Amino acid sequence: ALTDLLKQVKTAIDSPTAGLDEKHKNRALKYLAELGKIGGESDRTPDLLEKADEALENLEGVIKKGTGLVEFAEKHLPTFTATVRGVLGI
Repeated sequence: ALTDLLKQVKTAIDSPTAGLDEKHKNRALKYLAELGKIGGESDRTPDLLEKADEALENLEGVIKKGTGLVEFAEKHLPTFTATVRGVLGI
């Protein structure tokens, strides 16, 4: 489920209409990759969970900068964030 969510967000970020410059797009993809990596860890230490929380918050911030991602952020970001927090236990 987490993998599917991350793919959906990646598709939105990669979209030509996302409105993100290359720097912000790369940052967003880096945060997504971090979340995916942490999600695949079987032993989620408090340090890992803190990194996941930071990556999620940073990802939210970058997505909100994308002019073409406003609707995505309003409609899907709260659910995405809640789900990721639930899956990772943060």
